[in-house]
Amino acid sequence: LPLDFFDTFKIKIRSFLHDKFETLLIPLLLQHYVEANKVVYNSLNVEPILTDHDLLNFVGIKQYNYNLLTNLCDDLDKNFKDIILDGIINGKSVDEIANELEVAGISPLNKHTAQQRAKMIARTEVNSVKNKARLQAFMDNNVKWVDIITMGDTRVCTDCRNLEAN
Repeated sequence: LPLDFFDTFKIKIRSFLHDKFETLLIPLLLQHYVEANKVVYNSLNVEPILTDHDLLNFVGIKQYNYNLLTNLCDDLDKNFKDIILDGIINGKSVDEIANELEVAGISPLNKHTAQQRAKMIARTEVNSVKNKARLQAFMDNNVKWVDIITMGDTRVCTDCRNLEAN
């Protein structure tokens, strides 16, 4: 393989992910943000609006999610390099390497499978966007107190459990 093969591969992956981020992910993030914003405004019986604070908040959300995506790209890049080099070193066939590349992606973590981890990441990030929108809407309407209500299951983090208790 030419030395620039991996660099070219990485550039193509980054370009693909950037395009998908701009065309697919940003509209979905914005949709979740606006929906959560409306829920708060409706609960306050106030006409929903997006303020300058919301726009700044969303810029932060967009940058955070873009960083997650580029970190994923770096992980995939390293994983793909390892698979390809391992295949070459161990004399694997093109089909064997291709099959390994096809299943490569987010790796399992602790007791979670790759699919469970992907769902966990997606759920966490969607809820993060919605929570930021809700908090901003409350602040924009000078709400000083809110009740925190969790699902009450084992997925609730210690911080959220403590907030709900107070």
